[in-house]
Amino acid sequence: EILIGLVGSEMCIRDRYQEEVKSAIILLYLGILAGMDVRKRQISLVLTGVLFLAGIGWQILVEQTSWLEWLLSLLPGVGFLTLSYISREQVGYGDGLLLLTVGIWLGFGQTFGVLTLGLILCSVLCGVLLMRKKIRKQDSIPLVPFLLLGFVGRCGML
Repeated sequence: EILIGLVGSEMCIRDRYQEEVKSAIILLYLGILAGMDVRKRQISLVLTGVLFLAGIGWQILVEQTSWLEWLLSLLPGVGFLTLSYISREQVGYGDGLLLLTVGIWLGFGQTFGVLTLGLILCSVLCGVLLMRKKIRKQDSIPLVPFLLLGFVGRCGML
């Protein structure tokens, strides 16, 4: 029993370490892209592509995720890419690609939580700014800073 307890404890520590590494990677990624989105209204496709491929490697080598979990993790990004197409880029393709990348690292549940919290925060701010006539309905707002806040809030860092 003691040996089983030690092995279980070691696995728990390793799992926690892996989660912390993933969180640090996503926090840094979202932080860099939030700054780019605010300044330039675009994100780095190179950084997104590299991190997406690294996420696939992580899933294969470290987490050994099933194909079904992979497909589910991509749904928020695919949904946003579809929305970009339907809305004629009122929602940017970059946001969809970013969500594909976050999804491959965090999985469906966490990515959906980050997206939901980010959209709620964005909606509240936009509502306040519209009421105060600081923005108009047709003005665009960068989404990535809100996804960053959603991620930080989801991790309990707020």
